[in-house]
Amino acid sequence: MKRLILILLTVACMFPAQGQEADSLAGTYINQGEWFALRDCYETDSNRMSPFIRLFAQTMLHQTFNRPYEANRCIVRLLREHQQTMGFGNIYAMLGMLAENYAKSGETNRAAETLANFIRQIEGKVEDKITEDIRERERIYRQLSAYRLYLRNDQAHYRVPFRFDEVGDSGQVLMQMPGRLNDKTGLFCFDTGASYNVATPEAAKRYRMRIIGSGMKSEGTRKMEGQLAIADSLRIGNLTLHHVPFTILDLQQGNERAAHVLGSLSLIIGQPLLTQFARYTIDFDHHVIDFYTHSPRNHRKSNLCIRGSLKIAVTKDGRTFGMTLDSGATTSLLGTYYYQQYSAEVAKEGQWDIIGGSGFGGVVYESVFKMPRVALSVGDTPFTMYQLPVVALSAHPNTLSDGFGRLGLDFFRLWKRITIDHTNMTIDLQ
Repeated sequence: MKRLILILLTVACMFPAQGQEADSLAGTYINQGEWFALRDCYETDSNRMSPFIRLFAQTMLHQTFNRPYEANRCIVRLLREHQQTMGFGNIYAMLGMLAENYAKSGETNRAAETLANFIRQIEGKVEDKITEDIRERERIYRQLSAYRLYLRNDQAHYRVPFRFDEVGDSGQVLMQMPGRLNDKTGLFCFDTGASYNVATPEAAKRYRMRIIGSGMKSEGTRKMEGQLAIADSLRIGNLTLHHVPFTILDLQQGNERAAHVLGSLSLIIGQPLLTQFARYTIDFDHHVIDFYTHSPRNHRKSNLCIRGSLKIAVTKDGRTFGMTLDSGATTSLLGTYYYQQYSAEVAKEGQWDIIGGSGFGGVVYESVFKMPRVALSVGDTPFTMYQLPVVALSAHPNTLSDGFGRLGLDFFRLWKRITIDHTNMTIDLQ
């Protein structure tokens, strides 16, 4: 997911000093992807923001807190009322989000038409590579429009068993769900940190997936490009889904160490499938995940948001920040933004070390400080992580270490049950 860059300098000078301050703060939070901070800023200071920044912030909050219909209404208003202020980069990003939201609601043909109209407006006025990238996305939406994606057997509740399997011979485990793909048995890694459902090229061939497009871009330990494919059927537990999209990525890319560690991972279930459900509960006592198609709305303050991957609101010393909630990572870490906020504490208590991590694109190594213990909380629920790495300087920008970090499977396993509610964007920890 490309980061949305908002240029504020030329806009801020048009408004009074207080307005400039509120605009600048909102812009900083948007640029850094600090969505919980943006939400709090909007609640207290939106009346002091310029009309453009207020609407821009509102759009991004609807988008990241899983309100796609409201986000699209705001995007249309932005394009109608503030197109001259936005600049091409933001217009491009907004139209991409508009199309994405149409596709999520099943209107893939409308998503394609949105991008086709945009191409007609910009063709010959921008670099050919830009129009070709948009045209490729349009082609993918056209191909997807031939399918009723994620069509499922009609029930209110589904139960899916899972187990813990060791990754290579690392001594670390991941959550795997036994099931069937195109009538062949397989294991699916349950990965809340994955922005896509992922299959390796070997798995795509073995399970006879239908390749429908190329040019799918993904960022893991490095930038990668893959293909888009459709699986005719997927069954886990008593849940059967038809026409399930997968992004085909080579998780090893010739890296022998990655091949050794990731060799058992060929099918990954990510956010596109998980967000088809209103909520789900992971029961670690009984090793089952219960998926529900409905969840009543409530008035609780959201402590989850989503921009590609799922982020959870974590509090330390009265400051709240978003960390990626990543069941596809065996361990947790704190990123460079955290280090910047708590550098004195990290330098005093942390012990320097080098750690390796595997992901899309191979194995990477980071220079870290290991903290003996870090006390955090999610709302009023405290928890403590031990021997937690803090990345002081990331050698791999735009990965999870270049942010506030991630809470991996070691965090998940602190609890008996975890409920993730997509309707209210909340998490309950028991």
